[in-house]
Amino acid sequence: MYIKTKGRPSKLPPSLCKEAARWYGRRLLGERIYHNIELIIDFKDPDVGNDLYGFCLYHPNEGPLKTFTISLNPHLSKKSCLTALAHEMVHLKQYAKGELKDYARVKSIKWKGQVYDEDRIDYWDHPWEIEAYGRERGLYIRFMDYQKMKNKA
Repeated sequence: MYIKTKGRPSKLPPSLCKEAARWYGRRLLGERIYHNIELIIDFKDPDVGNDLYGFCLYHPNEGPLKTFTISLNPHLSKKSCLTALAHEMVHLKQYAKGELKDYARVKSIKWKGQVYDEDRIDYWDHPWEIEAYGRERGLYIRFMDYQKMKNKA
């Protein structure tokens, strides 16, 4: 996984975010997919009136790498930032493995072969969000346990 950062988070070093993204990626993606991902982690203020923690964009291209941008609010606490990153890495996995596809022209999403009209389903009932929210906390906790073990050695 190739990772670049843009901007700076205010409450933790960018290097910790990169390390977390690599750690999450190794747990979510197979080795072949993991090594064919280019990720830009962009720390930028969310749009006015939007209290987003973050979002993931897939940039389909013809190159050998699958390219993604994860935007994160730079003012999040360490825990919130790393949890939001875990959540967005689940979405990265969904796109990279072909489980999730956006159809922007018709405002629909294909999830595991079934097409959904986003406007007809409550956000909390989107199956791709259920998976992301279901995995974010466990990924964060396991990453922090890994950090504690690494720092003891």
